[in-house]
Amino acid sequence: MVAPDFFSQTQGAQFPLGQYHIQPDGTAYEYVKASGAVSAGQFVLIDQAGLAAGMTTTNSPNTYGQKAGIAVIDLTDTYFGWVFRGGGTFQALVANAVSANSQLTSTGTGGTAGTGGTTIRGARNIDVGVTSTRVTVYLASKDTLVG
Repeated sequence: MVAPDFFSQTQGAQFPLGQYHIQPDGTAYEYVKASGAVSAGQFVLIDQAGLAAGMTTTNSPNTYGQKAGIAVIDLTDTYFGWVFRGGGTFQALVANAVSANSQLTSTGTGGTAGTGGTTIRGARNIDVGVTSTRVTVYLASKDTLVG
């Protein structure tokens, strides 16, 4: 079996959609296909078909699915790659001035987490949110869900 390259995207599938990979440190990743362009650090929702779209208040979670993750790299629409699913810390987009250690939720800005929307279960920011900058967040579960 080919080892996953978390830092590249491909036009064709290299692994089955939905395949999990757990690193020795316990962090988990899932193989997906982008449904729309996704930027590194954006929170995504993952549907049952393995399609990942930037999380917003309008697509989470009932119309898209409850699985959540963070894009590892920029993904072009319809390309394949890996998203971080949890079990540790990662760099993600968090809305401006969200205080450290806040329970994160969806926002109206695609892929940016904040407060006041639908809960991203077990997701907390370690650092204060800064506009358009990735900050350290913690996803407690290896199977992060929304709602």
